[in-house]
This record gives sequence, structure tokens and C-alpha cells, in this order.
Amino acid sequence: MDAPAEQKLQQSEARLRSLIDNAPYGVYQSDAQSLRFLDVNPALIEMLGYSSRHEVMDLQIPRDVYAEAGACAAFVQECRLAGRAESETIWRRKDGRHLRVRVRGRQSRDNGESRLEVYAEDISKRAELEQQLRQAQKMEAVGNLAGGVAHDFNNLLMIISSYTQMLEDELPPGDWLRQHTRQVLKAVERSSALIQQLLAFSRKQILSPRILDLNTVVEETTKMIRRLIGEDIELVLSLDRALPMVKADPDQIGQVLLNLCVNARDAMPRGGKLTIKTHASHIGLEAMETMPGITPGAYAALTVADDGVGIPPVVQARIFEPFFTTKPLGKGTGLGLSMVYGIVKQSGGYITVESEVDRGTSFQILFPSVDETATEVETKDTVLVSGKGETILVAEDEGALRESISAYLSHNGYQVLKASNGEEALSVAAQHEGTISLLLTDVVMPKLEGAGLAAELTKLRPGILTLFISGYTDHRVLEHLPEPHKYIVLQKPLNLRALLATIGETISKNS
Repeated sequence: MDAPAEQKLQQSEARLRSLIDNAPYGVYQSDAQSLRFLDVNPALIEMLGYSSRHEVMDLQIPRDVYAEAGACAAFVQECRLAGRAESETIWRRKDGRHLRVRVRGRQSRDNGESRLEVYAEDISKRAELEQQLRQAQKMEAVGNLAGGVAHDFNNLLMIISSYTQMLEDELPPGDWLRQHTRQVLKAVERSSALIQQLLAFSRKQILSPRILDLNTVVEETTKMIRRLIGEDIELVLSLDRALPMVKADPDQIGQVLLNLCVNARDAMPRGGKLTIKTHASHIGLEAMETMPGITPGAYAALTVADDGVGIPPVVQARIFEPFFTTKPLGKGTGLGLSMVYGIVKQSGGYITVESEVDRGTSFQILFPSVDETATEVETKDTVLVSGKGETILVAEDEGALRESISAYLSHNGYQVLKASNGEEALSVAAQHEGTISLLLTDVVMPKLEGAGLAAELTKLRPGILTLFISGYTDHRVLEHLPEPHKYIVLQKPLNLRALLATIGETISKNS
């Protein structure tokens, strides 16, 4: 070979070597028989977590690189039979951590020796994000199902409770049947509590958010937490007094805290330490890679950590699913953490969990901070006020529920007009010659939903008052109302006495 040709060959080989050495993917060549490395590029060395080429060259690929030797054998066999192969597999780093890797390879010959040339791409982050997306989609689907079931079941519960309350009102004090009606109402209350957990998970629960300090919620809940966890568990509070304000429902956040603490207690059957911590946190753009869906910005963080038995990885992937539980039959509903998840998400927050078997578990919740001062809340007693002949229009698509509410209101001094949907309610209102003091409407109805009905009816009768009732609701449904803050949304199943009190208060306040 003449000098110019040899020089060109050397330059070509140098360019090829530079291309491989600077490639973002791992590249290696190995002996097809012994499966030992013959050459590796810097990206492969870094991918496997080693500091030098020499360390990697001493590795046996099936034993030291592949998490499962069988996967390596299958890849090599396909290269031998087809000449090329491509697969996703798990590799093991020097520190023992696993990587999900996409490998592409081909078999070649060099001076009669069979070799494998392989390109490897670390897809661990991509696979993790895909799994998180699939999990989010699954949770959304289950949430929609749970919300629909809760809506229908809420209506049935309210029918049961309505007629039971009317029956109890008709019984004289001391009547032996009162104890039976009381048991029915208690069963309705317990069923309603389960429904509320489903609604919380599906993010369709009606919340009453206000500006608050998370530290205040923690301190107010601490007394109950101490009673729940027992004397063999040490409770440690670490509260950041410079914590920013958040906007959330304090009762629901307290419920979140209680559920996490009960789980922590159950994870420490022989005692241990439970730590509740608050601190200010700032989420940057880089966090979006590991926390999909979070918005960068300032947050108030709430952490609940224990040093208990921990959660295995296979269980961690399902802990927020409704009805999933590792507790024995009859010891748990599987709704506690799903409720936590739903309340946090509906409050605009983000929840993460870190756990290691026999080392403990840590839940961290991030709530977006707001630049406002805490809201003062007035407390007042409920006062039952019977009607004085005022007319109420009841719009509810569930027939039995519409009849039970109407019967109760009629029994307590109101004139009642009834409609099975929004369009019918408008027609009834247009035909009624007298004054209609108040519209009591379900939020979700066929033909014309509650918010649209209220808006149209306000045009027809400008002075009419409105109360919404719903088994679940997306608050966005109410956003197009002229003044959405003026409307009250009551959660099904309603206590009819509470409904009567709210109606009486609303009418007297606006008369």
C-alpha cells in the first residue's frame, strides 16, 4: 500500500474511533464464544458505573453485566442465527443498581474469528416515565369508575336516609322503633364515609379550601395522632415556622395526616419513631424529569416518615389504588391511601413515597404556596327553621330521591315544584305564576346540568336563590356562573335536617 493510501486509511480509522469514543450510546465488541469484551467506548464504561476501561475489560458479560444470564444467551443466539438482534434487557452496574437497556447487535468476522458488535442505550428514565404515565392513566380510569359508582350509590343512600329520617320524625320520643331507625341512619353514615373515600380518590369530592398554615393543621391534629399511635411510638415534630401559606381544605388535610400516621403505626408493630416535618421547598425545571406533572415553583412540604417494616417495590407500585391492601381480611378497606392520593391531587398538590424494606417509609406531600394570609373561619350552630309557605323548585333526575326530598320539604312548611332535569325545571318555572324563592338542583343531570339551569333560571327569575347538591362534582362545572362564590354546593348523601337548616338560613339571609 502506498503512503498516501495508508495515510488515508489511518485518517479514516481515526475518524471512526473518534465517532465511537464520542458516541452518546455504549458501544462494545466482544468475542462471540467467550463473551469477554474486546473493546469498549467511554459511554459504556460510564453506563456501567466503572471508572476505567481496564475494569470493564476484565468483566464476563453474562455474569457481570446482565442481571439474568439467560437474557444474554438469548441475545447471542439470535445474533448467531439471524446475524442481527435487538432486545430490551436489564444490566447490572458496578454499584449493584439495575439499568433497563436497549441493545442492538450483529455478528461479524475478523480474521476468521466470530465477534459481536453491540450498541447499548440506557432507557431507564424513559421506561420509568412510561410506567408513571401508564400508572397515571390507570388511576384516572379507576377514578372515573369510582366516581360514577359513588354518585349512584350516594343517591341510594340518600333515599334510604331521607325516608328513615321522616319515619323517625313521626315516631314519638321513647318509641321502641326509634332505636331501629337510629341503627339504619348509623349504617348510612358508615356507608357514606366509604363513599367519601372513593370520591376523594377520584378527585370529585366537594372541598372547602381556604388559605391556611400547614403547621396549624399538624398541631391541631397532633392530639388525636398521639391517641392513635400508642405509647410505644415516639412522635417527633419538626415544623418550619417560616412555612408559606397554602390553599386547601383543612379538614381534608387533617384526614390525610391521620391516614398516613395510622399506616405508619401499623408499620411499627413493636414501636418506633414517627416523624412529621414541614418545610419550604422550591421545585425547579429539572425535577419534572422525576416528578411528571408537577409545576415548578414554591411549595410547602409535609413529610410523614416512620422507621417501620417498609414497603416492597412490587407493592409500592399499587399502594394508591382503591381497595388494594396487604392487611388481613376485615382489617382494612384499602381506601386510606387512595383517599390521601385523591385529596392531594384535588388540592393541586403532589405526593411521593420512598421506602426500603426493614428501613421505613417516607411520604412527602407538596402543596403550592400562596402569597396570602390565613383565612379566619366563623363557627355557628345549626338552627332548624321550618318553611312559611315559600316555594322551592327541586330539580333531581333520580326519581325516588326527588320524591323523598320533596316530601320532607312539604312536611316542613314549603311548597314544592318538581322537575326531573334542567329543561323540565325551566318549563315548570316559566309556567308557575307565583314567586319561587329557591332552586334546589343536582349538579349532574341530563339535558341541562345544574349550573346551566341556575344561569338560565336567574335570567328568567332574577331574584331566585340557588343551592346545589351533588354526589360528586367538578368545580369547573360551576365556573361559568356570574358569581360562583355566592353558590353553596352540598354533598350527598344529605342529612335532611341539615338541608332544612341550610335552606332556612339561605332564605332568611336574603329576605
